[in-house]
Amino acid sequence: MPSSNSAEIHSQSNNFLGVVQSAVNDRTGQFNLSISLPSLLANNLAGPALQLNWAFNSLASQSDLGYGLGWSLLMTRLVVDQVASSLQLRTGENFAVDNKKSDWSNGGTLVFHDYKLKAMQVTRLNARQYRIYHKNGETEILTQAGRSNRYVLTELRSPEGRRLHLQWRSTRQSDFLAEVRDEQRPLVRFERSGGDVSVRLDPDDRPSTVRFRTNNQRLSSVQVSLIDKPFHFAYRRLSVGNGTQLLFPRSVKGPLGASDTIHWSTRQTHRVPRGGPFEYLPRVTSWTHSTGDPANALHRTYRWIGQTNFLGYGSIGRFDWVTGRDNLYQVNKEYRYSVIETQKDHQGQTLTTITRQWDRFHLLTRETTVMGRFEVETANTYGIDPDKTWEQQSAASQLPHAVSTTYRHLGSDESRTETTTYRYDDYGNLLSTTLPTGVCEVYSYYPASGVVDECPPDSTVMVRHMASKTVTPAKLADGSHGGAPILRTRYRYEQLPSLIADEPAHTVVVSEALEDLSAGKLLEHTVQAYQRTVGPHYGELIRASTTLNGITTTTEYHHVLDQGLLSTTTVVQGFEGDAVNRSSSRQARCRLSGLTAWEESAAGSRTCYHYDLLGRIIATVLAADSDYQASRSCDYHLDDTFVHANAPQEILGYLPRACLEETDTTGQRRRTWLDGAGRAVAVQLEDRDEAPGEFRLVGCTQFDALGRTTVTTEFDWFPGQSQPLKLTGKTSYDASGQIYTHTAPTGLLSITCQDPIAMRSEHWQQGPSGQTSAKQVTSVNLAGSPVRQDLLDQQGRLVRTTRFVRDGLDRIIEEHLLASDQPNSPRITRRRYDAYGRIERLTREDGAHIVTTYAAHSDGPHPTSVSLQYPEAKG
Repeated sequence: MPSSNSAEIHSQSNNFLGVVQSAVNDRTGQFNLSISLPSLLANNLAGPALQLNWAFNSLASQSDLGYGLGWSLLMTRLVVDQVASSLQLRTGENFAVDNKKSDWSNGGTLVFHDYKLKAMQVTRLNARQYRIYHKNGETEILTQAGRSNRYVLTELRSPEGRRLHLQWRSTRQSDFLAEVRDEQRPLVRFERSGGDVSVRLDPDDRPSTVRFRTNNQRLSSVQVSLIDKPFHFAYRRLSVGNGTQLLFPRSVKGPLGASDTIHWSTRQTHRVPRGGPFEYLPRVTSWTHSTGDPANALHRTYRWIGQTNFLGYGSIGRFDWVTGRDNLYQVNKEYRYSVIETQKDHQGQTLTTITRQWDRFHLLTRETTVMGRFEVETANTYGIDPDKTWEQQSAASQLPHAVSTTYRHLGSDESRTETTTYRYDDYGNLLSTTLPTGVCEVYSYYPASGVVDECPPDSTVMVRHMASKTVTPAKLADGSHGGAPILRTRYRYEQLPSLIADEPAHTVVVSEALEDLSAGKLLEHTVQAYQRTVGPHYGELIRASTTLNGITTTTEYHHVLDQGLLSTTTVVQGFEGDAVNRSSSRQARCRLSGLTAWEESAAGSRTCYHYDLLGRIIATVLAADSDYQASRSCDYHLDDTFVHANAPQEILGYLPRACLEETDTTGQRRRTWLDGAGRAVAVQLEDRDEAPGEFRLVGCTQFDALGRTTVTTEFDWFPGQSQPLKLTGKTSYDASGQIYTHTAPTGLLSITCQDPIAMRSEHWQQGPSGQTSAKQVTSVNLAGSPVRQDLLDQQGRLVRTTRFVRDGLDRIIEEHLLASDQPNSPRITRRRYDAYGRIERLTREDGAHIVTTYAAHSDGPHPTSVSLQYPEAKG
């Protein structure tokens, strides 16, 4: 890793990468490339877990950190610089350190220019080490790399005090991760050979390798064990002014057959404000993604509105460019930048147009999606005060406080808006959520100082332990909740000492209490116990006892390490306390990958699983070690000789590059062919009866450019016939993206017309001769649940109406059935629920009650009696 910021432009807009492997960053116009490997699960799955992620950054493409120009392994690191200190997290987020406000003495805490939440603490331990506390309980130790000004992640600690150790090989200019090991064994090694790097997972047991190959200092391919074909990357050099050129992705090709082709603008570029390191920055003008089938390729084009951009160019108030800072944060005036994304299919037909707009803090304020004549606009409101500078904004200012979604029919005044609101504290804890339905969730937290007998003081002085969650139903028209309860869950905590001496204790939940505030009643109480003996299972949950109606059910967990497996036995003991009411099940997982090796049901039936080096199941053994043992297996083929010899290319019109061949317990073989997105596009079965060894095509699926199923075809083979019966179904979609029509192989057409604005849908069927069925018209509420259903006959006359009255939790409490010939005599069925949402009394239209009672020890659907009770006759 270099001695200063890898990219000379520091921008918070890059902190929104997400988990996409390859895609355009709409904010910046750059093309994001990232590579992710499965999380390393340390210390016999007890943690901590470390995800290995690599990311490409064009702005850093003048440096080679071991994986090719512009590529870097995302690891937490701190760069201490007199001009511009910075912190990069494993998530890829970057924050600029405020050198003046930070306390650089031992025990001092760092302050950031562009991070306000109190969910992270960075403390200097000594001249060579810094410590980062995260709100989730993890701790990172950063150690100085040689004599440089770089501090790299050398130790990751779980909340219980378990550790991962990272070893680095450092030079004057960069740092290369050499090994990651937990407290017992190495988990991954990194080996360099020339310009290539091999990442060896589980190097001392079942090693699998990921190879990074470079050509001319450019990462050209990444290859994984057991897969013959690698991922390929291609780039192009483009000028950014000042005699400087950077590297930009041109194409990406995956082993499944998917590909990305990117085109860049060298004329209409992002202008860099005066004083910046470059004059301009190229941006993506078009991006084509293909899954292998040319017919469903998706073409995207991008057009920026005006000259404003994520760098702050074109702002009304001028500012001096500051190296290592997000310079747009200096803009104290209203500032917006926008882009229009247009999505088209392979024929050039426009499918979707998306307009996005961001503010001066890179917050997405508005996104408008147009499909045909239908528009959906999402407006996000944050805690930003437009009249204040960044320094004056609140800690939670960048979190969404309100999300409003508006549905419109273009060309008319019809629209509908629904809004969800949120509140937060300075630590980023969610305080309340109010849904469009009116349901409100309120969260409270214990103070950092703790509460006696309920929550100990937080050793990191953070507010992070939830005290209660309260769910309040929506109010009905009469001001009531319709009988729905107000439920509150309360939590109590205790501390477990850290496994590391003098380190903060770990806080765990020891009790949960569920209350019905409406009835003033305690519904259930759960007490949890943890392993307190120091050892491999320290801090694990070992017992949970739940009490309902004075009756306690206990669940115990027994953990054993044996032959590389973590075996967990779960014992559920009923309140009776005898062997008859005790059940036991077991599961064993690989202590490194977490994959299930075998599981045993309460009945004693064991299922075993076998995997390859990529973690794919290759064999499953059912009823293992019994007289009824049976097995099924799966072989994987990826663009190999098998694929080229057997792929149904003529039928599909293109070559699918991946196949799964499964053999079931009877010996029947089934081949599933996948496209570049991993979707099943064809299925073949072995014809064991008529032609053993020959595979018949039994199904095909076609997708559109947006990934939706459009055509499904089934093939039915009859003995003695060379051609199968072909049964094809077709699906079309409306402007809102919902299913509009489905044509069955018989020619029967199912039609659904949905109106998101009126919250109304119509559904009917039409036969091949044009004859139509009865029509059902459904109106829904804001939760999407039916509140009225009208049945119309073939002439459009009303046959009956069903109205649903719902309580504040969207449960049906009354059902009114009105026949067209008796509009004033509705048949009413009423429902009453208990606090767990179970129907305890259903009242029929004749006044009779169907009463259900449930097992006193359970909150699940376990009825003990169902009785029919008639009302007493009057007179």
